[in-house]
Amino acid sequence: MVACVSAAGQFIPPMIIFKRMRMSDQLKEGAPAGSLVTVSESGHINRELFCQWLEHFASVVKPTKEDKVLLLLDGHTTHSKNLDALMFAREKGIVLLQLPGHTTHRLQPLDVSFFKPMSTYYTQAIESWMRSHPGSAVTQYQVSWLINEAYERAATIGNVANGFKATGTWSVNRNIFQDHHFSAVKALVANVTSAGQNDSPTFSTPSSNIQYDVPSTSQVAKLSKLDEFKSSLNILSPLPRNNLPGKGRGAQKAVELSSSPYKNDLETSQQKSKQPKKVPLQLNKPIKQTIKKITKVNTTRVKQNQKLNDRTARNKKKIKVKDSEESTEDEEEVIVFDDSESCDSEDKENDCAKCG
Repeated sequence: MVACVSAAGQFIPPMIIFKRMRMSDQLKEGAPAGSLVTVSESGHINRELFCQWLEHFASVVKPTKEDKVLLLLDGHTTHSKNLDALMFAREKGIVLLQLPGHTTHRLQPLDVSFFKPMSTYYTQAIESWMRSHPGSAVTQYQVSWLINEAYERAATIGNVANGFKATGTWSVNRNIFQDHHFSAVKALVANVTSAGQNDSPTFSTPSSNIQYDVPSTSQVAKLSKLDEFKSSLNILSPLPRNNLPGKGRGAQKAVELSSSPYKNDLETSQQKSKQPKKVPLQLNKPIKQTIKKITKVNTTRVKQNQKLNDRTARNKKKIKVKDSEESTEDEEEVIVFDDSESCDSEDKENDCAKCG
């Protein structure tokens, strides 16, 4: 389910996506009023469905270039890499703002105050339906009814106000998060500085200028032993290659998706991806073996032809012989072929049929 709500408590009718190939009108029965019911192969939103939802959003909110609307999104590729959606948002006056990566559980109002009670109420609706229909199972044709029952209970102005307040989105509160919320950053130290032997080293987080104290000298010695143990453990049981640091896509930053610089960069990258790449010809193993066999046969034939030509040239030598017994006066020029070597099959075909 794709849900959207404003800080004033205005809910956009949701989009319900079923995991199936063909759409059926029975899936729409009982859905919340004005909602979109559609299907996808994976059961999740894709680029086409996001464009469809964005048109639905614009038809309800009716933004213009003079009266723009700010829409907070996560960094899913259906949002950030969807050029059609970005162009549509620019035309309609919708400003798409992408939240930083791994922060939606803190910065997304719907994740903070809506989807948890929505999931609880949906489970209660299923349990109530099964008690009233003993022996029956919930199918896709009951989902819209159950979602409507849970949606009416969860979509309240109180939940919305608490979500926007808890994230510091509205009213805007830059100091909504305390220092202990950034304790996980200690594992990713940006800068480590040492002020002296007696002074304790400090480091600052990338998101603020707050400095934290590093453990004392004795604790540092214990940490060094722990590092030695971790290094030994990595040798005995190394991490998979896919989980090694530096192999990911990098940190996702907060960026205005509908801005011109981002749109131009996305257009350039998509044009480059559409250009055909020059891939070297790679032959599979059977083709390589066939080519090698043909080359070997051709080489053997060339050698055999060379031997045959050499043998023919030797056999065609003319030898002059004098017959001194019959006549010393007359000399005959006799052509004798050298038969010192074994004759070939072609020579046998030319033998006399009577005497051989």
